[in-house]
Amino acid sequence: MALDWRDQLNSDDPKVRAQAVKAIALSGNQDYLKYLIEIAENDPDSQLREYAKKAAQHLYASQTKPQPKPEPEPEPIRQSPSIPEKSDSEIDAALAHPTLEIEEEDLSTADVREAESKVQRAFSLHTRGQTKKALLVYAQALELNPLLGKNSFSRSVASELTGKPFQDSLLILGDPDKLSEFIEANYGKAKKERKKVSSPSKAQK
Repeated sequence: MALDWRDQLNSDDPKVRAQAVKAIALSGNQDYLKYLIEIAENDPDSQLREYAKKAAQHLYASQTKPQPKPEPEPEPIRQSPSIPEKSDSEIDAALAHPTLEIEEEDLSTADVREAESKVQRAFSLHTRGQTKKALLVYAQALELNPLLGKNSFSRSVASELTGKPFQDSLLILGDPDKLSEFIEANYGKAKKERKKVSSPSKAQK
């Protein structure tokens, strides 16, 4: 029986690990994206890191294609169900980013696709060590599509960029001020060009 891909990931042979990457990409299960992200960032083989990055993007794209919505069945008349209580982090996220309350129907297809593209770009930048820039790109994606949290890949990327759970990441990425503070605390202020001050000319008689 062939090795399970989890066993293949622990192999010393990069070709065997590549087989595991392929198996994950073809699984269609976005819960496995965290493994691809881990490989893309930390595998000692540079070619395999690039392969894992492409595999993660493939798995993400394969799950974000628009699906036709089935016709809803008429619901019987009943009492309104009680509204489930939200966690503190969800409440904080909603207050910091009110557009989270919008519905999918309110988003244009173009915005959704552009947001997906930006998430992939943010992931690509992060794997190349450009996390500071990746944070800004992801924030743009979140502005286009505040419902990114419904996608496993988007959640994983957000957490990877900030090192925090997704809901906490959302509070940072969805708030320009908090994002600026986070970037400054972790990556320093953006370098500003220093103006050259010319020496004052001597007073002429």
